Amino acid sequence: MAAWKIAPALAAGNTCVLKPAETTSLSALLLAEISSKRKLPAGVVNIVTGDGSSGPPSSITLASTKIAFTGSTESDA
Repeated sequence: MAAWKIAPALAAGNTCVLKPAETTSLSALLLAEISSKRKLPAGVVNIVTGDGSSGPPSSITLASTKIAFTGSTESDA
């Protein structure tokens, strides 16, 4: 599902920051590895791993024009 979000953005010439759920970090890191092997420049696909506190929307300080969420925004805690 991450590829559905970042593929169109990359095709349009944008960079992406992906913050996967802590239960799916390995698949997101594999996506980053594949991107690297396809010779995308460093910094085009970025992965932030960890639990929800490592990347809340309030921490985004870049001039973002699009933020996409997939999944729940509520915590089970």
